[in-house]
Amino acid sequence: MVGRYLGCGQAAGYWSAVPLASLDQTEPGFDPSQVGRGAVSPLLNWLLVRGLYRYGFADLAGQLSQATLAMAAEHGMWEGYHASSGQGIGHEGAAATAALVLDLLKTPHTYPRW
Repeated sequence: MVGRYLGCGQAAGYWSAVPLASLDQTEPGFDPSQVGRGAVSPLLNWLLVRGLYRYGFADLAGQLSQATLAMAAEHGMWEGYHASSGQGIGHEGAAATAALVLDLLKTPHTYPRW
């Protein structure tokens, strides 16, 4: 699954220009501006960082964590982000995104609790 869908830096599968798209980019219905159809979900990224680390993909978990933090730092706290441009989608100032960013900042993915 990781090799097929998370081809890091290859703009393939779910790893979009602003990772991670919420739908495989090869799907006919892919739309980088629609939540659930391709837009980046901060919650999905956070869960994947945790899962990737848990199952032995620490390098990829770190890359996704840093990409998520960079996206939020550049564009602000939004419900979602355009998978190509990173522009915010949905509600600006989303508390859930802020909480996830704080968790990623406070607790690096290598911290034992993961």
